[in-house]
Amino acid sequence: LLEGNAILNSMMNAHQNLFRSNAQKPINQRAGASALVAVKSDSLLVLVGVGNCCAYHFRKGKLAKVLVEDTFQYLSKDQFDSRFLTSPMNAFGMYPELGHQLKEVRLAEGDKIILLTDGIKTQGDDPVELANLARQMNIRIHTIAFSDQADVQLMTQVSQAGGGQCYVAPDAESLTKTFRTIAATLPNMLTE
Repeated sequence: LLEGNAILNSMMNAHQNLFRSNAQKPINQRAGASALVAVKSDSLLVLVGVGNCCAYHFRKGKLAKVLVEDTFQYLSKDQFDSRFLTSPMNAFGMYPELGHQLKEVRLAEGDKIILLTDGIKTQGDDPVELANLARQMNIRIHTIAFSDQADVQLMTQVSQAGGGQCYVAPDAESLTKTFRTIAATLPNMLTE
C-alpha cells in the first residue's frame, strides 16, 4: 500500500504542475500524456494507469486484464472515426482532475506481465534493470510497443531482460493481431 500511495502522490504532483503550465498556453499548444507506472516491492506489483495504457497478468493458464485503457472505445458503441477510438479520456496536465486506475497484484513464480505502452521513457528507474529483477524471480515480462512512435529498441531490451518477447503494434489492427499471437503462445489460456 505504501508503494501505491507514493506513486499516486508523485503522479498527482506531476499532473498539477503540468496542468498549471498548460493553463497559461493557448489550447493548441497544450500537452498531456498517458502513463503506465509499475513498482514492485517483494512480491507485490503496484500498477497505476492514466489514459491510453493497459496491463495484463497471466497466471496458470489464465489471462486477466489488470488495467483497462481509458479511451473513447469504452464510452459509446457509436461509430467514431477510428483514430478517435484510442484517444485518451484522461491525461496528465489536460483536465483539472486526474483520472487513474490503481491495481495491486501479488506475484508468484511463473507469472507473466504484458504492458501496453509507447515505451518512451521520460524519467524514473531503468526499465531494463527492473525487468532483470523480475526475471530473477522467474517472472517473465513481455512488451507491446504500441504506436508508430514507440521506442521499439527500449521495449525490446525490456522484454529480453524479462525473458519475454517484444511485439510491435503501430495501429489498432496490428494490436488485435498481436494479442492473438500472444494468446496462441500461452498454454490452455482462459480469459476474463
